[in-house]
Amino acid sequence: MNKYLIVVLTLIVVAAIAGTAMAATNPFSDVPTEHWSYAAVNKLVADGIIEGNGDGTFKGDKPVSRYEIAVIVAKAMAKEGKANAEERALIDKLVVEYKTELEEIGVRVKELESKVDKVSISGVATIRFDNQSGGTTFDDQHINLDINTSFNLGMGWAIKTETEWQRQFNHPEDANSVGQKAQAEQIYLTRPIGDGTYNMGRFRYVPAYGLVWNAKATGVQYAFGNKVKSTLTWGHTNDEDDYKMAEVALAVNKSTNVKAEYLSVEASPGRDNYYEVGFDIKVAGDLQLIATASKGELPGVSSNNKAGYAKLKYQTADIAVAGSKDIFVTYSKIHTNAAYDRGDADDCTVPEAINVSSVQTVKSNFKGVHVGFDYVPSINSKLTVWYINGKDADTGLVDYKIIRAQMAYFF
Repeated sequence: MNKYLIVVLTLIVVAAIAGTAMAATNPFSDVPTEHWSYAAVNKLVADGIIEGNGDGTFKGDKPVSRYEIAVIVAKAMAKEGKANAEERALIDKLVVEYKTELEEIGVRVKELESKVDKVSISGVATIRFDNQSGGTTFDDQHINLDINTSFNLGMGWAIKTETEWQRQFNHPEDANSVGQKAQAEQIYLTRPIGDGTYNMGRFRYVPAYGLVWNAKATGVQYAFGNKVKSTLTWGHTNDEDDYKMAEVALAVNKSTNVKAEYLSVEASPGRDNYYEVGFDIKVAGDLQLIATASKGELPGVSSNNKAGYAKLKYQTADIAVAGSKDIFVTYSKIHTNAAYDRGDADDCTVPEAINVSSVQTVKSNFKGVHVGFDYVPSINSKLTVWYINGKDADTGLVDYKIIRAQMAYFF
C-alpha cells in the first residue's frame, strides 16, 4: 500500500476521533451550523419522529449548544419505536455523537442501548425471467433469496453481512455451482466516525454513477461530508490487484447533484487509471435526467477507452407506497477499456452470460437502448419489466436483444 495513502487515511481517522472527543469536553460549546447533526435532526423532524420549534422546523441557521441538540436526540430516542430502519440508524449515530451530554441530562444511554436489537435481518426474494435472442444465448430464469444481517456490537460498531441463495429454473442441476450461491457475499465492520462512516471488509460500492465501478469492494473506506461528500477507498480487486478510489459528490441544490470518481488499479506495466464525471437533475416535476461519462488510461492502450450514458426517468417506484411507479429510457455506449468492474450492474447494460469467463467484458462492451418500467403492486414488492436492444460497442458485430420480467418481495 502506498505510504502516503496510509498517512492520509490515518490522519483523517485520528482527526475525526480527536475532533469528536474535543467537542464533547465542553457541552456548552456551540455546534457549527455545517455539522452533520443539523441535517440529521432536520430529517427526523421532516419524517415526524420529533417536533421542531413549534412550526415543524428545526432552526439550523444559528448554532446551538451540544446540550440543546442532546435534548432533541433524547426526544428522538423516546420515539424510536415508530422510526424505520434508516431513521433508527440516524438516531443511533446521534446517540454516539452526544453520548456524554445525554448521560449528563439523565438519559441512561447504556440502558437504552441494551434494548436495541442486537441482530436485525432484512432482504429480498426475487423471481426473474430473462430471455435473449441474437448473439450468444442467454436465458436467466431463477428464484433468488438475498439476506442481509446487521449485528450491533455497541458503541456505534456493527458487522453487516449479505448471503445469497439461487435456484435456476432451467438449469436446476447447477443450483450449487459458482455464481448460484454466495456465503458472506458482503461482510464488513462499520461505524460512524466524526461526520462520516468507516467501513472495513467486503462491501457493495457504486462510486459516482457506476460507469467505471459497480461491484463489491474489498478493503477499507471512509466517507465523510454533508453537502460535499467525499469517499476514500483502498483495497484489492477480485484479481488481487491493488486499487485506490476517490469520489466527490456535490449537492449543487435540491434538484441537482454532481459526482466525480478516480480509480487507480495495479497493472503490468504501471497502473490503469479511470475517470468518471456526471450529474443528475430534476428537469421538471417528476422527470429526472442522469448523464455521465468515463475514460480509461491504460498503458499502451489508446482505443475503446471512452464511455457514457444518459437516462431519463419519470416518477419513482417506492416500495413503501403501493401503486407508485416509474418509467425510464437509457442510451449507453460503454467500451471495454473505459470501465474496470461492472459485475453487479444489471440495470443499464447487458447482464453476464452463463459460463462467460470475463464478466466485465460483457458488462462493459455494449451500446444501445434500455427501456422499461417499475411498479409497486403492494407495499414491499416491486414488478420490473425492461427491454434492451443494442450491439457490442467495440466491434458492433454482436447483437443483444434481452427482455426481463422480475418480481421482488422485500422484508
